[in-house]
Amino acid sequence: MKTNTLVTLLVLLALVIGGYALTTFLRDKEVSVPKGDFPPARLLEAEIDRIDITSPAGSLILDKTAQGWTVDGFAVASDTLESFWTALKGSAVRAVVARNPDNHATFAVDDATGKRVTFWSGSDKRAEVIVGKAADIGGTYARLSESNDVLDVAGNLSSAVVTARDDWRDKAILTLDGSTIARMELTQETKKIPLSKKDAVWVFSDRDDQAVNQTNIAAFISAVVSLRADGFRAADSAEVLKPTYFIELFGSDNVPHATLSLTQRENGGAFVERIDTDTVFTISAAVAQQLIKQRADFMAET
Repeated sequence: MKTNTLVTLLVLLALVIGGYALTTFLRDKEVSVPKGDFPPARLLEAEIDRIDITSPAGSLILDKTAQGWTVDGFAVASDTLESFWTALKGSAVRAVVARNPDNHATFAVDDATGKRVTFWSGSDKRAEVIVGKAADIGGTYARLSESNDVLDVAGNLSSAVVTARDDWRDKAILTLDGSTIARMELTQETKKIPLSKKDAVWVFSDRDDQAVNQTNIAAFISAVVSLRADGFRAADSAEVLKPTYFIELFGSDNVPHATLSLTQRENGGAFVERIDTDTVFTISAAVAQQLIKQRADFMAET
């Protein structure tokens, strides 16, 4: 009798476990395309004034100010922001691939591994989505925070949701019209190279007997006026800022356009500072070579 009872209990237990497993399996096998598009894609960019992004890498806040979007107080790169909105608006739902919360981690849409993006308009939370890993054939796995459904959405939303603050920041050091520059002074330690434009031709301001290579000076100006950084000096950097090279740009009315100071680094690159900002940019060795010049680099062959 006891043996029969034990067998019965084991059979019942097996049925319960099997039923649970079958239910779980079927829940994840339910695949359908929900009606309508991806709700966050319907957001109006003009109505959103704050975006919170939280991920395993940390958290950051994008704020819309009178001067434009900022990330933790720093100006946001317009192309990065545009790519983000473009990816979001192109996120049409292709399918529901899972509904079981136990499988959220598989698609990186759980709290531990996903990138949680929250959209605000004032104090009104407009949408919250957990962005997961890239899906097959140009898609992204995502989940609305209020739902267990794992969505396969079209587009590159996964890569467009940038989680590193410096990757959001504007890396433009200078954006000038080169034709407005009429005078320059390049200084390295005690050596100064004064250059000015006369009748559309660049000359050495301190020497009438030496012609300037117009091609080389044009290449230099082109590099300076559209100068972009590849990063920023870390706040805890042990590298000392000790500028040894200065670039001063002036307009035709002798009004200063910009002044840059460069500190050369051991890796061949340089730290770049503008006198009108507290930001310290970094540039590569290749870019530094385009900027740090000697007088001989501008001298025309005779």
